[in-house]
Amino acid sequence: MAFPQHGFMFQQLHEDISPDQLPSCLPPHPFNASCIRIMNLQLEANHKIILHFFASDRKTGPSEKHCIDIEQKTPRQKQRFSHFASSSSSCVCDSLSNYLEEMGKGPGLYTDIGKKAKDLLYKDHNSDQKFSITTQSPAGVGITSSGTKKGDSLLGDVSLQLKQKNITTDLKVSTDNTVLITATVDEAAPGLKSIFSFRAPDQNSGKIELQYLHEYAGISTSMGLTQNPTVNFSAVMGTNVLAAGTDVSFDTKSGNFTKINAGLSFTKDDLVASLTLNDKGDSVNASYYHIVNPLFNTAVGAEVNHKFSTNVNTITVGTQHSLDPLTTVKARVNSAGIANALIQHQWTPSSFFTISGEVDTKAIDKNAKVGLALSLKP
Repeated sequence: MAFPQHGFMFQQLHEDISPDQLPSCLPPHPFNASCIRIMNLQLEANHKIILHFFASDRKTGPSEKHCIDIEQKTPRQKQRFSHFASSSSSCVCDSLSNYLEEMGKGPGLYTDIGKKAKDLLYKDHNSDQKFSITTQSPAGVGITSSGTKKGDSLLGDVSLQLKQKNITTDLKVSTDNTVLITATVDEAAPGLKSIFSFRAPDQNSGKIELQYLHEYAGISTSMGLTQNPTVNFSAVMGTNVLAAGTDVSFDTKSGNFTKINAGLSFTKDDLVASLTLNDKGDSVNASYYHIVNPLFNTAVGAEVNHKFSTNVNTITVGTQHSLDPLTTVKARVNSAGIANALIQHQWTPSSFFTISGEVDTKAIDKNAKVGLALSLKP
C-alpha cells in the first residue's frame, strides 16, 4: 500500500492475539473467534486511524476483513484503544500510541501541560545504576523487585500490585523502613478516578486525590488526611488542541497559598507548545516539542526558563530518534554546558536496557557520569 499524502502508515504486523486482548472500543464480536490476526495499523492524511484485522475460527476459518475508524469513537473508547495499541506489539511505534493517547483524553490534567517536552528532555536520563524485575503470580499479583545504587548508597524495594475489576491496590516496602500503600479506583463514575495513599510509619502522610477527565476539562484535587491539611486543586479547560489551566495549593493551618501556577498548552498535528507561570509569578517556562519523522519516532524539543528574582535564563534543547523499532537514542544540552545522551533498547514492550551519560563541556577534564538501567517485565 502506498503512503497516504501528508500522512504515514505503520508497518504490517501480522500478529496473532487472543480475542480477549481486543479493546472494548471494537464493534461487537462477530467472533466466537479463537484467534485475531492484526494486519496493520494505519494513520491517514486526515488523521483517521485505521486498524485492519481478521477474525478466524478453528471450524469456519478466516472471516472477512474488519476496519476500525478510531476517530469515530468516544474519548473513553480512544483511551482503551490507546492502551491496547501500546501493549499489543513491540512493532507498534511509540508515536502511534502517544497520538492515540492525545486523541482520547481531551485537554488532560494540569500535569500534562509541557509533559511532552519534559519527557523528551529528561525522561530515562540518569547517572545511577538501576535494576527492576517484575513477575506475575498465578493468583494475578504483580511482584516487582528493584534496586538503585546512587553513589555509595544502595536502595531497594519490593512492590506488590493486585488488580480486581476497577480497583488497583499497590503495596511498596522499601529499605528505608517505609511502607507505601496506594489504592486506586478507576471509573467509579464515567471519567472519575480516586486515589488513596498512605506511607507508614508517618501518621500524617495520608492523602486522598480525585481526578476527573472530560472531553473539554480535566480536574484534579487532593487533600492530606490531617487536622490542618494542605489542599491542592488544579483544573484545565479547553480541547486537545488549545487548553488553559491553573494549579494552586492552600495551607489551611497558615491560611496562605503555598503554590500558584498557571499554564497554557497548544497542540497541533506534529507539535506541542506550552507556557507556564510558576512560583507565584517568579518564573516563566516555555517549552516546544516537534515530531520531525513519526515513522522513526524522531522528535526535537526545547525548554526556556526565566527566573525574575535572579534574572537567570536556562535553555535546554534535545532530540530523540529510533534507530530501529526497538532501539532509541536521545541527547540534550543546556546553556550551562551540561550535555547528556542515552541509548535504550527494548526487546519486549515493557523490558528495556538503558545506558546514559553526562558530561560538563565547560570542565571536560572531569569524569563523566554514566548511568545504567535494566527493567525486565514479562
